[in-house]
Amino acid sequence: MLKKITDNVEIHQTLPDTPNMTTQELKKEWDKGCKIIKEAFNSLVDELNNNMFPIGFRMYVNNDKDYSNHLGFTWKKVAKGRVLVGKDEDDEDFNTIGKTGGEKKHTMTINELVAHDHGVGIEYNTAPGGDSPRLSSNPAYATAKTSSTGGGQPFNIMQPYEVVNIWERIL
Repeated sequence: MLKKITDNVEIHQTLPDTPNMTTQELKKEWDKGCKIIKEAFNSLVDELNNNMFPIGFRMYVNNDKDYSNHLGFTWKKVAKGRVLVGKDEDDEDFNTIGKTGGEKKHTMTINELVAHDHGVGIEYNTAPGGDSPRLSSNPAYATAKTSSTGGGQPFNIMQPYEVVNIWERIL
């Protein structure tokens, strides 16, 4: 909660008659008053900034400036290379602030493939004695083959994104 500026100002007697004060004494009293006002103002600014930018506050910027000491606080870049997702208390994947997961590339396992069938082609071999090709139950004369597809490389699973710098106040 903000404090009134008068809470930070010392109570001073009214200046004595100025004709009896030297220039140096007036300057000293003036400087004392300026110091009190400056300290009160700076304290108010600090309190406003702390309320507007508490520790843990994040800001998103569309430039590459260094914000590590923005407003006199300590900030660090966070979530580098990550997409943010809102907290969901009912989903254990997303129920903890700061939890990370996911992967940039992924090679699917057989269990992750969509269930599917492949066609079968039959190779007919010439039977002994030069007979013409024929279907045979003998594996020496007929071989069943499925077609082979895929290269087994990781694939991109990234959702659409926009790159920004994310700074989090840490002190």
